[in-house]
Amino acid sequence: GACTKQTSYYDILRVSPGATQSQIKTAYYKQSFIYHPDKNPGNKAAVQRFSEVSEAYAVLGNVTLRRKYDRFKQQHRAQQFSQTRGKVHFDFDAFYQAHYGEQLQREKALRARRKQMQEQQDKAPQPG
Repeated sequence: GACTKQTSYYDILRVSPGATQSQIKTAYYKQSFIYHPDKNPGNKAAVQRFSEVSEAYAVLGNVTLRRKYDRFKQQHRAQQFSQTRGKVHFDFDAFYQAHYGEQLQREKALRARRKQMQEQQDKAPQPG
């Protein structure tokens, strides 16, 4: 999302980068509860926030990915720092795509296929 660009996953979950896994989990549950689409019907901002919180937790809630993410952020910051004289911009979507891209593509393809099958069934003449 647009605000994901310069907001770290830690900021999204409102925890410090030093937070323990259980603090991260608690923060995630608290926020996913507040912003859950079922609790906010028709509220686009809540849906957006819910997906950001879920994305952040998908990374930070996983010890291995969190470690990778922290390392990625440090490297990125070092690169960016030299390029922009101290203004740090970080593209989370790039990180997320790099780690989840294939998985997301597969899920998208699966969904599309299921939808297609559903539509074909709907078009089939109903007996009766």
